[in-house]
Amino acid sequence: MLLVIIVTYPIPSVEMLTKSLRELEEDGLLKRISKGTVPPSVTYHLTDTGKSLIYTMGDLFEWGKTHEMKDH
Repeated sequence: MLLVIIVTYPIPSVEMLTKSLRELEEDGLLKRISKGTVPPSVTYHLTDTGKSLIYTMGDLFEWGKTHEMKDH
């Protein structure tokens, strides 16, 4: 889901992506796993709370696409 949103609505910078991922982690939706390698490698996994939002967010995303404002 996050990948779909990023591809459809690109985040302006790596810094903004990092900030967004940290906020999702702080909100308990993602779990950050550092692999402890050089160069650094990090993966993110949905928590149970994050997984519980998959269908809701998918429906909201589809609703947004359907009702997207068009330039006049």
